[in-house]
Amino acid sequence: MNSIKSHALKLRVIYLILFLSFLSGVCGLGYEQLLSRILRNSVGDLFQVHSSILISLFGGLALAAWCSFYFIKLLWLAEILIGSYALLLGLVWRFSPDFLLTLSLPGLHHGASAVLLSFLLVFPFAFLIGL
Repeated sequence: MNSIKSHALKLRVIYLILFLSFLSGVCGLGYEQLLSRILRNSVGDLFQVHSSILISLFGGLALAAWCSFYFIKLLWLAEILIGSYALLLGLVWRFSPDFLLTLSLPGLHHGASAVLLSFLLVFPFAFLIGL
């Protein structure tokens, strides 16, 4: 009887972990859409910005999947950093929507600066989501 209760508890924990993993993935997709809209409003609706966001997202996810084995004990920290990054970016956007426009890099064409800015904002976030 005790082993049946233990087995049922293990199944509940496994189902909870699977549900939380699914929920984390759904939130990651929502964050990607949020970043895409923020960057589109800030740096313009350029084809290069969209492709940079897509490349950064999939590149960060792929790199994280490749090296996630080494960070398995730090997954809790990755989730905290994802939420903190999203909260910080949301607060910056809320109180200073033109802040991202001031980050343009001197010496670069507007399109190249927008691509680099979108890559630098999305890649770390995508890497954390992929862990």
